Amino acid sequence: MKLSTTTAIYRDRPEGKGKIPVIECVRRLHQAGYRDVDINFNLMSKMDLELSKPDWQDWARELGEVLGELGMTALQCHVPFYNVLEPDSIPNAEYTEEIIRRAVAAAGNAGIRTAVFHGGSYEGTCDPERNLKGNLEYFKPYAELAGKYGVSVAIENLPGTKRAGGDKDTCTSCPEQLLELCGRLRKEYGNVGVCWDFGHGNLTGCDQARVIEELGDYLLAVHVSDNYGIGDDHNLPYQGNIPWKQVMQALGKAGYQGAFAYETHKLTAAMPEEMVDETLRYTYRLGTYLMSLAE
Repeated sequence: MKLSTTTAIYRDRPEGKGKIPVIECVRRLHQAGYRDVDINFNLMSKMDLELSKPDWQDWARELGEVLGELGMTALQCHVPFYNVLEPDSIPNAEYTEEIIRRAVAAAGNAGIRTAVFHGGSYEGTCDPERNLKGNLEYFKPYAELAGKYGVSVAIENLPGTKRAGGDKDTCTSCPEQLLELCGRLRKEYGNVGVCWDFGHGNLTGCDQARVIEELGDYLLAVHVSDNYGIGDDHNLPYQGNIPWKQVMQALGKAGYQGAFAYETHKLTAAMPEEMVDETLRYTYRLGTYLMSLAE
């Protein structure tokens, strides 16, 4: 495993949301001790940022060059997301899809080998077979596109609404359904697997150590955050009720070799700029301790 954190940790700032360039985020994370970063492309579908510009391909190559100069890697990235089975749920799904396609290409050009995607669900139904079929059709073109760039597609587990008293699964909130989706896709595309989000897993109340074991070689990426099983708080580990010792031991037994990537951007979202870098240095020490539990 390699300790990592999302570039979103710097981008959602009270002084100017989303305006810190990704490459500057990478440099600052290097100074905080990180040698791997999870490139968050999601904001780029909502703001006039790097992938929205005409020179986005040059920017992607520059990102790869900067990572190389710093001796860093970006083992995974996160593409823009929305409810992909309900395109009318956002103002401009066609534009968002274009940025997703650019994110996949940019990942390949920057040397990023895993792109994390969200699936979707049809509104007003919890029909597992219908949701499964819709997600299969959505992901097939992306698995093919990603393969052309040497990138794997990691489909993330989402929390659904059952924990909050609702009745909707998302096809990816249930580990068994997520594995079925990835298994069917992998029959045609060998570059498909799972991104396991521990915060989302905690919201569904599942035994996450057992799930890690069941995922086997489908596990391509992880998102690391904590909560108390009520909201997706994106807290640091030990600021919730996830049993981190058991989780880390499960990752160790599974032989997971990807990024151990924090997704704790809410930690710094309202924090004064003067405190951000020092906080990031603490998260590095905490992550190093956590990974020692997997040995």
